Amino acid sequence: MTMTTNLTDPAAAEAVRLVPCGHCWKPRPGEPCTPGGSHFARWATARRKGLITAEQAGAAIDLLPVIINDAIVPDPGPAGALAALGAVWSPDFDAYAGGELDVSQVRCALCTHCPCDCPPFGTPAYFALIDARHGRGGAK
Repeated sequence: MTMTTNLTDPAAAEAVRLVPCGHCWKPRPGEPCTPGGSHFARWATARRKGLITAEQAGAAIDLLPVIINDAIVPDPGPAGALAALGAVWSPDFDAYAGGELDVSQVRCALCTHCPCDCPPFGTPAYFALIDARHGRGGAK
């Protein structure tokens, strides 16, 4: 199994969601730990209980930059793939997608303001804002 098949095969993620997460203890059975996926600790528990194969657990490990309990294994499908890439959404995206907000009311995913008041593209201030939004480089 490869990273691509893991992201497109929901059977392993569904099996993992049958066990409680030993890291966050938050999700109810059937729910992921985060909107983008579940903690590796949960995958390890599912493997120990025989709910997923060694091959499926190995494919999950292939997705992780480091193998630790709190690493998030992305769920299958577009949302999981975007989470694995570190995509950041507007805080209003769900309301917009649900028809509750007009596009003119959606805050920018980067500066989180409406209307957008990001620094000009390509400037040091723009890249500093990207780093801050993604929690990189010690930016606050």
